[in-house]
Amino acid sequence: MKKCFYLIIENEIVGMVSMDKKKLSKVLKSVDTDITSFQEIELNTDFDRLLESEDKK
Repeated sequence: MKKCFYLIIENEIVGMVSMDKKKLSKVLKSVDTDITSFQEIELNTDFDRLLESEDKK
């Protein structure tokens, strides 16, 4: 099942991706990347908050 995740490099969010967690984990292990971790986005909270902060800019 697809979920949304933040891609993180040294505690800094560098991107977002929507894909299956196992597939994402496999992809990150198979490519040379600086991404240190990923964190699931609670869509009804984090994503809404992100959109609100974008609207204020």
